[in-house]
Amino acid sequence: MGHSTAIVMLLCLGLSACGIAAKVDSRNQMQQSEAAYKSCLIQNPQNVSACEGYRLAYEADLKTYRALSAGIQPGTNNTVNTNNTTNP
Repeated sequence: MGHSTAIVMLLCLGLSACGIAAKVDSRNQMQQSEAAYKSCLIQNPQNVSACEGYRLAYEADLKTYRALSAGIQPGTNNTVNTNNTTNP
């Protein structure tokens, strides 16, 4: 019983670390695409449409980052009720 509990705890910790790494990677990617988009805008102030690809990449990365970070943002409540019983 003790070994199985330890294995389950290690698996949970490992999965948690993977989730954190994914969030960090997503944030870094979003920040890089944001910087590329802003740089393009600075280089093309009269031709914003030249930066459309950068804008779309940034928006996609931002959406991914927000989705992965939804559970850790202050003020959000992302709990799930798994209790299937009903009150009579």
